[in-house]
Amino acid sequence: MSDKILVQDNQDVFEISFSDVEKYHGLSNIAGAAVGFKALQAAFEALLQGRPASREEITIKTGHHGSGVRDAIEMVTRAVTRGVYAVDRTLPKGRLNPYKEISFTFIVTLQGRMAEAVLHEGILPARFFDLMEIVTRPNTGKEKEELSQLKRSLAKQIIVMPAAELFTVTATAA
Repeated sequence: MSDKILVQDNQDVFEISFSDVEKYHGLSNIAGAAVGFKALQAAFEALLQGRPASREEITIKTGHHGSGVRDAIEMVTRAVTRGVYAVDRTLPKGRLNPYKEISFTFIVTLQGRMAEAVLHEGILPARFFDLMEIVTRPNTGKEKEELSQLKRSLAKQIIVMPAAELFTVTATAA
């Protein structure tokens, strides 16, 4: 599976790879960046069947507020900069984190159509969510290192998987 997304910016078409997202975001929340990137791939495939996505027409709503997700979406779509990126942590589907009010749902609207991509359960293991909660407490150096390594490992696994194996995607008229 490709780790690239085609976007059109005015009359220019760019190929954005996940390595571009890594350079933009860094590695701090790279698993979230991989999820956000693959969510866009899944939605664009459902809406465009391989054609480039026109940045000017893309709007995004997600239930995930994390910086990795946000940065991946921003790098590809410029939705944050354009003011068409919204976070709604109450979205009912994709509620995989038992500790936080978060939804792994991504709603992409483009060319009068909408695609909702919801991350499958089990893609992110329970230990990931446990560590995310543990590291908010004092004296968790060992767990912080484990979480950092797990994020990197998950990103590598997620980015090579076909988007259809990661998300349930529903496309409808907007």
